[in-house]
Amino acid sequence: MIEDVRFPEQIPEALKPVFAWFESHVERLSHAYSTLESRVVDLDRQLEKRNAELESLLDSLHDGVLMVDTQERVTMVNGRAAQILGLDPLEAVDKSLSEIFPTQKDFTDPLLHSLQEGVPLRWVEVVWMRSAETPVPIGLSTAAVRDPSGRRLGAVASFQNLTHLKQMERELSQTRTLAALGQMAATVAHEIRNPLGGIGGFARLLQRDLSLEDPRRRLSDRIIEGVGQLNKIVTNLLAYTKPMGTQLVDVEIEPWLAELAEWIRIEASDHEVTVVRVEVNIEPRVRTGRFDPEKLRQVVLNLALNALQALPGQGTIALSARRAPGLLILGVQDDGIGIAPEAITEIFNPFFTTKENGTGLGLAIVRKIVELHGGNLFVESQPGTGTRFDIHLPQPIQD
Repeated sequence: MIEDVRFPEQIPEALKPVFAWFESHVERLSHAYSTLESRVVDLDRQLEKRNAELESLLDSLHDGVLMVDTQERVTMVNGRAAQILGLDPLEAVDKSLSEIFPTQKDFTDPLLHSLQEGVPLRWVEVVWMRSAETPVPIGLSTAAVRDPSGRRLGAVASFQNLTHLKQMERELSQTRTLAALGQMAATVAHEIRNPLGGIGGFARLLQRDLSLEDPRRRLSDRIIEGVGQLNKIVTNLLAYTKPMGTQLVDVEIEPWLAELAEWIRIEASDHEVTVVRVEVNIEPRVRTGRFDPEKLRQVVLNLALNALQALPGQGTIALSARRAPGLLILGVQDDGIGIAPEAITEIFNPFFTTKENGTGLGLAIVRKIVELHGGNLFVESQPGTGTRFDIHLPQPIQD
């Protein structure tokens, strides 16, 4: 700030205009300085605000962003970049790329190329080694950073973690493979069914002509049993591969579940389960649900049949229905032998089975039906304590 100027008390007449002119200009300069000082403070505040907004914007991006200057020193790392690369932004800033990433040449070379050559690189896929056992696929783009006059200030890299995308690509490839196999299997199943029926028919004719004491009758029994098992596989395969539709109607939950519980009690006698207790638990607010009753009946009975087979001679099967926002949740729970941890992620895959005479299609069909309803199927299991399946079905919002 300009200090006040003090004039001598006695000023010659000839110099008074000069001193007056000088005094007025000093006052104007002092005012201009104060205005400039205030303006600088305002600009500092605006710059601080803009920097905070830019930092917030960069941290809100889904992409990681990392910037270096012309000396290859890191000048900025946003939150997403720190998360993907496993960095502490405060420790990374002002350090050289070679110091922070001494072995990550796949990642740093594209950034240095744009820094040195001024050439942008669009979507380079590289592998970031977070640890020796954890490679992270990354999609990377780089570009030079310049000021308004074109002078190069550094370079910037924007990148994404592609782990989820790569997983989706693998699942899509697997789905396409399964779809092709399904079409082929459906064709083969149709071709098998006719001769299979003929074999079964001739075996029954042969059995009719054999006495009960004839040792060949045991062989005919084996043939008929084998044909029945093959026919079951073919039937399940056709059910899995053929297109399905749903007819959604309003279903009263209590009588529907009661009928299923009665079927389970009857079926228990055929599976050497000497004592089975079937429970039905329905929340008071659950009265109706909207779904295809026949297809969901198939789902629940299939899960109940698996539950019966998991009971060691006796046990409990519980059917339940409850509400969640926008959902009807149907549960099938048992206290049987449970599912091994290594198998629980595989049980819904076609042809995966842990049963000696299983086809590996029952739970695959169950999941297909649930997904046709727009729902999801969840399983929890502990070996030796039992298994619980929850069927989440989207429902119209109720008043």
